[in-house]
Amino acid sequence: MNPQLNNIEQIMQTLLGLIDQQRAAQLQSLDTGRRLENAQTANQFNARGQLYSTGLATAQMRNLAGYLPQVSKVNQQAAESQVSITQNVQDTINRINEINKAAAELAGLSV
Repeated sequence: MNPQLNNIEQIMQTLLGLIDQQRAAQLQSLDTGRRLENAQTANQFNARGQLYSTGLATAQMRNLAGYLPQVSKVNQQAAESQVSITQNVQDTINRINEINKAAAELAGLSV
């Protein structure tokens, strides 16, 4: 394989890895926020003597309902970024191959 293409592939893999790392960090942050909010909610219910009431479960379900769309959004953005990078790299590789082919044809004509 052409060394230029190897470098491009390595860059793409690095970028895809960075997107995965960013996604993981965002999901961890969301999860930490969700856990903190659930703990604060439980503390509030406990302070009122209602720790084991259905109100706590309902409040935690509301927290979860706000959390899940955010998780989906983070995952969707990461997937879209990965597809975009992959398509751009493939387009670049195709252009390089076309240029190399044209250069080879020109070199064959000049002999």
